[in-house]
Amino acid sequence: MKKYVIIALTVLTLSSCTQKEGRSLSYDYMKDSVNIFLIEYTKQYQMYLLAANEAEWKLNIYIKDGDTLSSKNADDAKKSFAKFTGSKFNYETAKRYLVCKSSLNNLQIRQLETIIFAAGGNPEIAESIVKQKIEAETKQTKSLYGYSFKIDGKEVTTNKIDEVLIKSENLSERQKAWEVSKEVGIVLKDGLVNLQNLRNKSVQALGYKDFFAYQSSEYNMSSSEMRTLCQSMIKELWPLYRELHTWARYTLAEKYKQEVPEFLPAHWLPNRWGQDWSSLVNLKGINLDDTLKVKGP
Repeated sequence: MKKYVIIALTVLTLSSCTQKEGRSLSYDYMKDSVNIFLIEYTKQYQMYLLAANEAEWKLNIYIKDGDTLSSKNADDAKKSFAKFTGSKFNYETAKRYLVCKSSLNNLQIRQLETIIFAAGGNPEIAESIVKQKIEAETKQTKSLYGYSFKIDGKEVTTNKIDEVLIKSENLSERQKAWEVSKEVGIVLKDGLVNLQNLRNKSVQALGYKDFFAYQSSEYNMSSSEMRTLCQSMIKELWPLYRELHTWARYTLAEKYKQEVPEFLPAHWLPNRWGQDWSSLVNLKGINLDDTLKVKGP
């Protein structure tokens, strides 16, 4: 706490640092002052983040009927983390230090900019909205990981669904498993719409148009610049993707003894989201386990 008082007093002088720089505020003094702030911030940040991650992890894996304590603990931990990162003091201190960029090194500048970005996601001035957002996120997590997937009325794990999509060559079995994997969307739909609205409102408090604009700002880009970049990457990768897509259509059609389709049926793929096609390839002679087991973590 004492360190923060010292920093707060220092910050009061920073609004005029551009005029005083080189006279009353030395380069070393500024760097040292910023370091005190960054060290203290980092210590607190790690403490709150660890507690939030541990509480979130328990919420994901401890699924038990009637349990409300895990949700409450996750909510409380995430709210504490949000309160710290979004605090007006941290946000304004970082902003004021950045007025004196010429007295800071590049690492300090990046760290201060990161603190400002973190505050943008949970701003203290939108505390009520941030709390609602965190509660909505916790509810979605609980709904997702607590969902009971059933095939033919029998409860199955997501590991079982994945196993079917990786190993089975029975298309009706595959389609049934894939469709079951999507049923959780019915439970999540309304909550996702609510969460989208809350995320937009929370970042608008600090001047961002919406949550996408906030995320794009982390790369010093506007929303339109980010869309343009993504479109250009898609365009560049498209010829390669078409070749892979054609190979996959022919390979899977042969595997399932079907005509080659124009579009890949989702349940043909070895991943319920269609994200990972690596299991389509079987490379013999490569054993990474033997190579990696002699290495440390």
